[in-house]
Amino acid sequence: MIADRLVEAASSRPRRIAFADAADPRVQTAARWCAQRGICHPVLVTGSSQLDESALDDLAADGVHALHVHNCEQRTYEHIMQRRSGKGLAAEDARLLAADPLYAAGTLLADARVDGAVAGALSSTPDVVRAALWTVGMAADTSVVSSFFLMAWPDKHLFFSDCGVVPEPSSEQLADIAWSAAENYRRLVGDEPRVAFLSFSTRGSAAHPSVDRVRTAYDRFHAKHPNVSADGELQFDAAFVPDVARRKAPDSPLTGTANVMIFPDLNAGN
Repeated sequence: MIADRLVEAASSRPRRIAFADAADPRVQTAARWCAQRGICHPVLVTGSSQLDESALDDLAADGVHALHVHNCEQRTYEHIMQRRSGKGLAAEDARLLAADPLYAAGTLLADARVDGAVAGALSSTPDVVRAALWTVGMAADTSVVSSFFLMAWPDKHLFFSDCGVVPEPSSEQLADIAWSAAENYRRLVGDEPRVAFLSFSTRGSAAHPSVDRVRTAYDRFHAKHPNVSADGELQFDAAFVPDVARRKAPDSPLTGTANVMIFPDLNAGN
């Protein structure tokens, strides 16, 4: 249901989206699918020998534009040097990065030549995150890069965060992760976030430094964003099952109906 709604919303305002893992047949299929349905204007950012002329012609016939990194390599190099030379990046290393579709796609986004970029089908998470940081950077109101997973059922949608980037977040990082996830939940799902800071403890049922870290994260979050419904620390069942919430956390504002689950670390999230 949420996929249908997102497709409908995207189709009403199709944007140029760069796909950095163009060598993956799944990416090519997805780009064709998006182009044929008017969901976006896909741009495959290709590296050396990734796609031959015949494949490019077939993609073009389906409305998929391809851009070789060579055609934007100089601009990518200049952009990376502008952002990273002061932090010790050597010119020869920047030249190598400029030939990488991840950095080319990021530079296209930074220059507003595309409206978004998709990567990760072939590229590793660290490579994708590093390229995004070095070409686009973080939002001004956050201190940490994080991820969220959208878990969709026919009758509900949950966000799980962070399950992909920060192994052992601090209390401050957990609070920022929660804010990023909550804002993205509001944008994508179109509903108000209800944020649960998860732990193996509910409201002091166990004592441990990791529990203190989650509780402090909730306190930080609530102080900065008092209008967002949130609670912590909570076990998952107390955050998600109303009957359990009534027993374990009867005064919780979430009442067992949390939709943004903030995990204490990557082990728990995964």
